[in-house]
Amino acid sequence: MDRYSRHQTRCRLAFTVGHTHSLMDQLLDVIDTLPSRHSPVTSEPFQLDSDGYLLQLQLTLAPEGREVGLFVKLLSSPHDSALPWPFTLPFELALLDRRGGVDPGAGGTCPQVAFRKPHPDRPNPPCGFRKIGTLAALRSRAFNGSGVVARFTAVLDRAPQKATVTVKDQYLVAKYVWRIPHIERK
Repeated sequence: MDRYSRHQTRCRLAFTVGHTHSLMDQLLDVIDTLPSRHSPVTSEPFQLDSDGYLLQLQLTLAPEGREVGLFVKLLSSPHDSALPWPFTLPFELALLDRRGGVDPGAGGTCPQVAFRKPHPDRPNPPCGFRKIGTLAALRSRAFNGSGVVARFTAVLDRAPQKATVTVKDQYLVAKYVWRIPHIERK
């Protein structure tokens, strides 16, 4: 916890981007204020895979000023013409704390237009949870030094798996083939 004065507190929020079949990338932003009713806290834009979708996480405050929302938003990128649309990758969005607690999240909202190909002049609406936790809970976790993590995890490639059972020389033989994505025989 960093204190500037008795009235200003600095909060550290981590936006973590996870991919299956690759290492976890973590982006740590130092944010001077929690989200207000008029301005969400946003992560730096991040890309899935090297030429993949461009996304951004948003932490918002509900108009009543009590509940915090967590969203992911598709952004326009130079790679959009080579990507399949609409966005169909399975993903998970969650708020964590460093003690291992997870806010389960309820009331997720994901309109179909959130997954269409984004246009620079017409941004897609975000997809996520309007009320994933309370501002009081976020403040207590963020300001007590344990930190709060907003996590987005996407499955980039589902590895096809095939199993067969055959009889060979009077023995039952099981064969299991697992393809590891992005590795090719040269």
